[in-house]
Amino acid sequence: MKLIRIGLLVPALLLLAMPASAQSDLFLEGADYQLLDRELPRITEPGDGVEVVELFWYGCPHCYRLEPTLDAWLANGKPADADFIRMPALLNPNWAIHAQAYYTAVALGLVDQTHGPMMRAIHEDRQRLDDAEALQRFFAQYGVSEADFERAFKSFQVHTEVNRAKKYGQQSGAQGVPAIIVAGKYLTSVTQAGSPEDLIQVINYLVAKEAGTGS
Repeated sequence: MKLIRIGLLVPALLLLAMPASAQSDLFLEGADYQLLDRELPRITEPGDGVEVVELFWYGCPHCYRLEPTLDAWLANGKPADADFIRMPALLNPNWAIHAQAYYTAVALGLVDQTHGPMMRAIHEDRQRLDDAEALQRFFAQYGVSEADFERAFKSFQVHTEVNRAKKYGQQSGAQGVPAIIVAGKYLTSVTQAGSPEDLIQVINYLVAKEAGTGS
């Protein structure tokens, strides 16, 4: 059994060790990723690293299943020249309240504490966090008073961020979530890449391609 596991592991390790230039034949435009019709504007300040934007929706089971793989990549594997940004998608009007919840957490400085638990609350605990009252109760678990929640939830800052996310998602041309946009130029997904693990490989390849470390 150990020999079998080693035999399966060696090809994977060889793939990880290969430079992006050597992997270019493995990741094909139009198959593993697609080139956007037009480059999207940067979200972070110019001069930062290669942007990797995840479009997600809290109610999406596929987004929930991708989270452990993304978390592992962020903890140990994300290229140093990649800037990862989560952005709620608004491909459906009903998704707007979850975008509002995400940016409320950002405004309150709690997004790192609430992001994963909110996913789990919806998909494991079957909580219906789809109105302001339910969301207020959720945030109360993190010491947020009703007044502070209301202030952030209805703030101009949150409203502005939600609108920006809506515009970005529309410009990306993404038809579903989770979707990954690299450098504002490339769109990929688990469906295109084949699996969450393959998606990470595609992301790393595209980051290296844009950073100039893959040539």
